[in-house]
Amino acid sequence: MEATLRLRSGRYIHDIPIEYEVVGSKIEITRQPFNLALNAEWKAMRGYHWHGFDDESPRKIWSVENHPRNVFQLKRLMGEKVYAWWEQPLIELTEDDFNRPEYAEYGVTIQAQQIDMIRRILTHHYVILAAEQGLGKSLVGIEVAERVGGLWWFVGSLGSQKSVRLELKKWNSQANFDMLTYDGLVKRMRYDINNLMIPRGIIFDESTNVKTPTTHRARESQKAADMVRTEHGFNGFVVLFSGTPTAKHPTDIWSQAEVAWPGFLREGSFFAFENRYAIMDEVKDMDGVAHTTKIGYHEHEVAKLHERLSGLMTVYRKKDWIDLPDKKYVVERVKPSKKIERVARGLVHVAPNAMSALHWTRSLSDGFQYKIEQKGFKQCQVCDGTGTYDKPVEAICPGCDGSGQVPKYERKTVYCDCPKDNVLRKWLDKCDDHGRIVIACGFQGSVDRVLAICRERGWGCVAVDGRGWRYYDLMGKQIKESKVDPLDTWETATHKVAFVGNPGSCRFGLTLTKAHTMVFFDNDFSAEYRLQMQDRIHRIGMDEIHGATIVDIIHLPVDQLVLDTLNENKRLESLSLGLISDSFGEGEMEIIDPASQPLEVESNAS
Repeated sequence: MEATLRLRSGRYIHDIPIEYEVVGSKIEITRQPFNLALNAEWKAMRGYHWHGFDDESPRKIWSVENHPRNVFQLKRLMGEKVYAWWEQPLIELTEDDFNRPEYAEYGVTIQAQQIDMIRRILTHHYVILAAEQGLGKSLVGIEVAERVGGLWWFVGSLGSQKSVRLELKKWNSQANFDMLTYDGLVKRMRYDINNLMIPRGIIFDESTNVKTPTTHRARESQKAADMVRTEHGFNGFVVLFSGTPTAKHPTDIWSQAEVAWPGFLREGSFFAFENRYAIMDEVKDMDGVAHTTKIGYHEHEVAKLHERLSGLMTVYRKKDWIDLPDKKYVVERVKPSKKIERVARGLVHVAPNAMSALHWTRSLSDGFQYKIEQKGFKQCQVCDGTGTYDKPVEAICPGCDGSGQVPKYERKTVYCDCPKDNVLRKWLDKCDDHGRIVIACGFQGSVDRVLAICRERGWGCVAVDGRGWRYYDLMGKQIKESKVDPLDTWETATHKVAFVGNPGSCRFGLTLTKAHTMVFFDNDFSAEYRLQMQDRIHRIGMDEIHGATIVDIIHLPVDQLVLDTLNENKRLESLSLGLISDSFGEGEMEIIDPASQPLEVESNAS
């Protein structure tokens, strides 16, 4: 087949004739003139290969994988308006189109940003909505699923599923949702693929779960989205929600864009995309082996990223749509004792690597260290306690050296004096009259320490830290979840309640607007966790008189190091989303596969 490709060079567009053939799973370019720009286009595609160096029958031709993303880009080169679908005007909707009786009963008015999100989804179908937390994404998904009809999958955390179920019940919704966690989606796509009913649409809540293309979550999410496209074409829906799509790295958006629509971005692999935006440097390890490492980003390229995603991704910020008071940031600095400083220097000196040094000094800053102690023995799992195994030949078990038992270890938390405690007591006392406060801790040892301080000050506590949801009454006694719903207690209790949680465990699907103060006892290096957590108290329904106060407690220098790293990640995210003013120091954190069907490549431009 013959085709004419149109390549831009500066202000000029050149027509380049080629010939190609679809051979099985490959598209072979059988004839083309030598052109460096054209070769660069082939190298940007998925599965590219130059056959001139093949061991058998070498041929001077290029081939690329016969995949929808390559077909999309090939049609773009042929001059077709492949992006026209995302350039069409949004369908018209107003507040009058949302006359749900339950809205009137609860005195709720659908917000302007929610109407805009619904219009965008119903118009373009395959989109990423980078909407900050608290802008009502859950209700948007419910309204869209009801209007479109059919079966929908909602993929998100257990917390976000709980929130959506409450809203479905509250609004008496008829939307047909099948709720899945990301791990549940992986199991379904792997083990129940033959019994699937392909949904009309999929909502991926907090889509940063699929930001790494090599993970099982990303691969199976991609497969599920491809199934929707294959079955329904442009009548299907794939919607990705995230308040922090590029919180860690600007390049996190590539995998999310592939799930939304493969080929929208020119680069056919994450590594090609990363090489465009990241500054890579070659270094050698201790054995002299050279490898490349990322040392920064080309910020002038990152600033243009949101333009490349125009139509596919739309950014929604709270300050552009709703009138909420700005978050107020407070830094409490405490001076470490000479003894703590000496211990910190010793830990850094004996740490086997930088990661261990950071981990140990962060926990020391919180006033504790983890200690591993042997507590007896347990049965060897390798040989099931027999001491031998017979596959492939009979031999002594290497796991227990023939004894059938291995040592059993327990992690013990050793506490020491910490000046952060008095700062936390001060903020608990400040919130005493209000009766609600949120405290974020990065370690389970920190959570236990904070729970003890809250109990000392006469606070009940809801704890969420990876060990399940727990509620402690005013006497510090844990009440079983079967008897008391911790989240319901947070909302309705007449006594003082502190919400103590690890940002990684409770960053999604929670509304904690009962509190107007959040204290970060410490931080970890995840900007996504930090941003998601702090917006639990800053959203519609918050106390606008008191506002939202975010408190950071700085003890050892490592606390400031973590905070500086989070600020830099936030700046890069603002730059990648086109929020230029935020990227120059006015940001919130500134502190004073195979499921795809091969296609026959035809074009009217050929």
